[in-house]
Amino acid sequence: MIFAAIIPPTVLGKILEECLRLLLAVACKKYEDLPGDQLDALPMHLADDPSRHALIVARAPKEGMLRELADPRIFKLAVVDSPRHAVEFVRTPGMKFTDCVRHVSGCLAASHDWITRHAPVILDRHACAVPLADFIWNIARIYRLTLTEKDLAFIVEKLASELEPRSELTLGALREWRSQPLQPLNDIEAYLVEASLGPYEAVTDKPVDRLVWPGALFFPEGNIDGYSNKFDLTGRSRILIYGPSHRLPVGHWKAVPVFSVDGNESGNTLVVDVYNGEIQGCANWPLPSRGKFTCEIGFHNLDPGKEVEVRFAIGQGAIEGELEIEHVIIERVAGIT
Repeated sequence: MIFAAIIPPTVLGKILEECLRLLLAVACKKYEDLPGDQLDALPMHLADDPSRHALIVARAPKEGMLRELADPRIFKLAVVDSPRHAVEFVRTPGMKFTDCVRHVSGCLAASHDWITRHAPVILDRHACAVPLADFIWNIARIYRLTLTEKDLAFIVEKLASELEPRSELTLGALREWRSQPLQPLNDIEAYLVEASLGPYEAVTDKPVDRLVWPGALFFPEGNIDGYSNKFDLTGRSRILIYGPSHRLPVGHWKAVPVFSVDGNESGNTLVVDVYNGEIQGCANWPLPSRGKFTCEIGFHNLDPGKEVEVRFAIGQGAIEGELEIEHVIIERVAGIT
């Protein structure tokens, strides 16, 4: 029998992983640990062998793994948590905020569409109101595992030995206690995460179809003290701005950059493209002296493992002027199955 869980890099995901390992250790005594983030093919014979058990815990599974996990013989569930909690969880001292957001985008993009289509059970923030003991019972039921009261008490003790009273402890209280050492996002960081990753949390029968990449997430980086990002046009022809190097689910998308220019009295040509190792779409036009503008660039994303950038370049050298990137709206035109 194969048990699988798609989890985010969050405290809630970590609690579920610990819960699953304890459940299988108690109910199955022995199980194999299959590396869900790297495994290219599942030994599917395990699914038909009731005497053998295997666990897959995947945070950013590859496409091949997701195709295997769609097999109805595999008992599976998925956890959907706040992207804000994920960024706080992966952040380490000295790690740039933009790097944290980029890492989390990869985890979410890899599995989001699969979760909306194939996960029979999705646990989200609403599960946090459930008593921890009930949460464990529910997971055992989903995986069709037999659990005694003694087994349940043992698992609760292992998960929350530092907290009292455990009989009334909720999953949310355990998550809050486990989250205490994490560095919380400030208001601006939280706003940027919500804009660029927030829609991934709203899992329904329709995959995410709109994200917003604020200018503050683009490179070269300035101080992240606002929503947009402003750059000096002065200098040779070059790529001025690029980013945010986020990953996207597979599909046909369009990028809608919103930007403004000021003081460009000598004129220039602005080139905007979508790049993921290769140029996927491009637009260019004469750049006026000032004003606020937008455009649309369609592109296909066939590999959720590749980072996507929107790049802004000037075609000629400039002697004055500023370009400000407000944001880039990313909208899905159609999915690819």
